[in-house]
Amino acid sequence: MIVITKKDVAWNFIATFLKTASSIILLPLILKCLSAQEIGIWTIFISIGGLASIADFGFSPSFSRNITFIFSGVNKLSKVGFNNESNTGVINYVLLKTALKAMKYFYSRVAIFVFLFLSIFGTYYIKYVLKDYQGSNDSIYLAWLIFICYISFNMYTIYFESLLIGKGSIKESKQIDIIAQIIYLCLATILLLLGYGLVGFFGAQLFSSILTRYFSQKKFYTAELKEKLKNSHVDDYKDIIRTIFPNAIKGGISSMGSLFIYRSPLLIGSMFLSLQDIGSYGLTRQIFDVIYLVASTYSITYFSKLSSNWAINDINANRIIYVKSLLVTFFLYLLAIPALVFVANPFLTLYGSNTLLLEGLPLYVLIAHYFFNLFHGQSIPIVVSRNHLPLYYVGFIGGVIVIILTFVMLKYFSFGVLALVISPTVVYMAYENWKWPSYAFKVLELNFKTFLDINKLVISNFYRSLKFKLTSV
Repeated sequence: MIVITKKDVAWNFIATFLKTASSIILLPLILKCLSAQEIGIWTIFISIGGLASIADFGFSPSFSRNITFIFSGVNKLSKVGFNNESNTGVINYVLLKTALKAMKYFYSRVAIFVFLFLSIFGTYYIKYVLKDYQGSNDSIYLAWLIFICYISFNMYTIYFESLLIGKGSIKESKQIDIIAQIIYLCLATILLLLGYGLVGFFGAQLFSSILTRYFSQKKFYTAELKEKLKNSHVDDYKDIIRTIFPNAIKGGISSMGSLFIYRSPLLIGSMFLSLQDIGSYGLTRQIFDVIYLVASTYSITYFSKLSSNWAINDINANRIIYVKSLLVTFFLYLLAIPALVFVANPFLTLYGSNTLLLEGLPLYVLIAHYFFNLFHGQSIPIVVSRNHLPLYYVGFIGGVIVIILTFVMLKYFSFGVLALVISPTVVYMAYENWKWPSYAFKVLELNFKTFLDINKLVISNFYRSLKFKLTSV
């Protein structure tokens, strides 16, 4: 059984805080060292990297769930849901070794595809974006090459994330992230100050990623596990892929839709708006993403525990995790928004930044967009951790609508940057913002009264725990 302790949560918060801190530290440096056009290109690179993850097509979370099931004692994987009857409570090392072989086989081929696709079609797109660029094209192309290597390497080794999370080694995983993040922060800072620009930034990311994967491999393959795997044979590893294929494809289609909704406005906008406007929009989204990540840390930590609880049919534990996730998430989000609205741009102006955050209506639309997304974002893990992905096609349909809506608003109307924030907000609020929470309530067998009762219980327990700690000091 997977056990998630307070130490796991604490280490995850520390790792997330450090990642946030490094972003906060590096952002002013990036804004100071890069021109407005370079910042626009930087945000485009990041969006392309996000879209490149489509190549995973939902296999990463599917592998992670099934690794969790294996470490929870499940003896046979299922295409949909999980087989409680096959749960022996003992790890099946033949099944584990076969799953590892399947992951290596799959991701080696995905990485090759990503490298070739970005090298050919991605380079053509970058060439188009640089048509009005006033700086050195050679440095941008070098940064692009490093970026391609970074994305391809991450895709080739992404299964290590699934292994550590699936095993429940949250604390160890986050300790590795902390070490790699500190090294990345120091290296990126030095290279940016030395004037290496985007080349230095993405070079630091590549080096940090290599370190993360190296230490992750060492941490997962303990001496005991190596011995167990050495004495186990490999069954038909392609059968593992065939087993998880149905849900992985559903997850991939859903993820593709989400990425279209999130990434396509910026890429479409780059064809109609200036690099300066794209930079301002991209910077604002980066800040919101940091806030979203920090606010979601609690639920991210407990994802593998959700799958483990379903495997042992402990629905009440998952109800409590869900309610706690919502409470922590919205508390942190609402805590950060005033600073974003009233402090961010004055600070950037004082710092001498070449780019500021969006203001006025576009900013307020984004605040509402992320608020409602947090609610449905905490609900989705409850559903998919059951190895069941309903409504997978909805996200894809929404993504297509966002692409069309954004293009029309920019091509035929004078919405400007506002088009980039309105289109995804309208699409999400029309369906997914309310549908996923209602689905989570259904699988958790929650009604409004039960939900409020659990909220009161969680808050009461927190208050008593805090009071006890204060009186003990």
